[in-house]
Formats: sequence, structure tokens, C-alpha cells
Amino acid sequence: MKVLLLSLIILTAACGKYEVAPGSSKIGEKLSVSSLTSLDRSNLQSICSALGSRNTVVNTTLSFDTFEGDCVGNTITNGVVQTTIQQSGSNYVLKRKVTGQDYIFPDLESPTQGLLGDICTNLANIENPVQSGADQVTYTTTGPDIAECGVQNEQLCVVVKRASLQNGEFFVHTKDFMRVKVSDAGRTGKLGYFTFRKKISRSFCGINEQLVFSATLK
Repeated sequence: MKVLLLSLIILTAACGKYEVAPGSSKIGEKLSVSSLTSLDRSNLQSICSALGSRNTVVNTTLSFDTFEGDCVGNTITNGVVQTTIQQSGSNYVLKRKVTGQDYIFPDLESPTQGLLGDICTNLANIENPVQSGADQVTYTTTGPDIAECGVQNEQLCVVVKRASLQNGEFFVHTKDFMRVKVSDAGRTGKLGYFTFRKKISRSFCGINEQLVFSATLK
């Protein structure tokens, strides 16, 4: 997967300006920036704390309902994929159980690794947008995009949008959705694990094309 993405990154320069596409399941709109609310900060703190308190056991099997679609809408994977937790240095990663290759969301996610790795240790000081290289990045835990996470009890979702500069304005090229188990009052387990991940990205595609990956923990 890493080799595929690296090859696709090389093609990024050939992409034109992102077209505006309505709806949270589409990307390409101009980046809308809103300040982090006190609720956003509280929710992000709960998510980061849960990720940091997770009990992680190497070789644990995790099964995900998985969907992978390529730039032109072809389905690569649509079904259950079993993964195992492996350690990589001080981090944990997800490998496909059958092949040993990286899963589509290889990071198990932690306060220092993965989608929130750049902000969990500095939540009190971050403001939307966050500058990440040439991109601008926004974070939110409220609003209409959250509906795409499928809200669940004892779980919180964060939506991360990445935008690049096009003709003097920033347009969204990638949306990431992540739902995390932040409480286990019901004693159902999986505290600190992501229970849903979705990525929609035009970064490696052309105009009117986008990659879609999703994973739901079983």
C-alpha cells in the first residue's frame, strides 16, 4: 500500500484545480475555517486521553468491515479483513493477518502517532487552521460532517480536513473521519481503539476523481 501511495503521490503534480463538490462525502470545496470551540477542545482531549490509555497487546487480532475504492470508482476490497497488532519501534501498527502487509489504516492511532499525532500534545494552543507543511488542516468534533461517522454511545468522532493552495485559496483535498471509544462504562471493551475510520482523498487522483477507504471495527 505504501508503494502504491508513493507512486500516486508522484502523480499529484498532474492534478488540476479541485472542483467544488457539495456534500460531506465529496471533497474539493474551499476550506471553511472556524475556531475550535470549548466543546471541540473537550472532545479532542477525551479522544487523545482515550488513545493514550488504550491497553495494547501485540498479536491481537482485530477484524474490520473494509471498503477500498480506487480513483475511478472501482472496488478493490469490500468485506471483512482481519488484522493483527504489531509493534514498530515505540508505535503500534495494523498488519493484514493473511499477507502481513500494512492495513489501509496502518497506524493503530495514539496521542503521538496517526491522525491526531500533531495536536494531542498541544491541544491548549492549537487554532484552526493548523499549518502542516504546505497544507492547512482543520479539526472539528461537531457539525454536519460528524454524521458521516455514525455517532455511537461512549464514542466521539473527529473530522480532519486537509487543504492545499490553489490560485490563492485553499481547497480541501482530503477528509479523514475517525470515531474513537472514549468510555467503557458499558464494559463492552475496545476503550481507546478507533471503531471507524474513513478517508476520502483527491490528492492522488485527477479532477472529478477520488479515493475512498473505510474501516469499521467488528
